[in-house]
Amino acid sequence: MLRLLLLVLIIVLLNVVLSRVFFRLDLTQEKRYSLSTPTKELLEEQSDIVFVTIYLAGDLTPNMQQLQTSTVEMLKQFKAYGHDNIQWEIQNPFDITDEVNLGKFIQELE
Repeated sequence: MLRLLLLVLIIVLLNVVLSRVFFRLDLTQEKRYSLSTPTKELLEEQSDIVFVTIYLAGDLTPNMQQLQTSTVEMLKQFKAYGHDNIQWEIQNPFDITDEVNLGKFIQELE
């Protein structure tokens, strides 16, 4: 009983510690989910803030929800190397109601 309690405690502590650290283990043969060394170096050397607006919010289909999740995971990986210089926000494009901002949004997409 004491061993089981100790094992559970170790697992919980490990989970708490690792949940605060971004970590991804890419087990694919072609390293599909890994950043290349030049990309890591570029992100580490980045001195300017890179701000990304993701227009994937609202009532999304499961495929679009997966795209949103994958995009945020990629940006988290960028942020792990680029630190506070990589920033993003997620917006619902249908929340843009006034015509001026809607026109700007459409121009940005073109």
